[in-house]
Amino acid sequence: MESLSGRRCVWLAITLLFCLYVAFVVFTHPSSFGLTLQPDGHATWVAIRLLTFGLWLVLAALLLGLRRSPVAWRSFAYAFLATCALAVAVASSLVPADANHVSVAGTIGMYALAAGFVCITVARPLHALAIGALLFPAQLLLDATGHFLSGQFRLH
Repeated sequence: MESLSGRRCVWLAITLLFCLYVAFVVFTHPSSFGLTLQPDGHATWVAIRLLTFGLWLVLAALLLGLRRSPVAWRSFAYAFLATCALAVAVASSLVPADANHVSVAGTIGMYALAAGFVCITVARPLHALAIGALLFPAQLLLDATGHFLSGQFRLH
């Protein structure tokens, strides 16, 4: 039996996170985020959210496969905590008061887990902390760009 430090366990965790995110996105409606502009269609909203989140998990899987450094769960934890802390600090100014905070917290948690998996092969936890803090704005930018380029939000 393989230990928790094995790469196979990390592959399984990345796969399970994506499956959990699929269920989360399918069962949360865009209106629960309190958006001023509502997307045109729920199916496109789901597809764009899965695509942008999936890119981070593909990056995590590629790094796990290409890097030969051991799995570092402390680096995962540092990146997770950095992303969570930054997201919670910024969320009060980005999220409207009428938003469903369970949906927002779920999104923050999912993206923090993705940041942790991206950094799971980083040998130094402080480097993972810095990368995790940088991944949150990158995730926001990628998600917003994907939604605007897909035509989900019409600006007229």
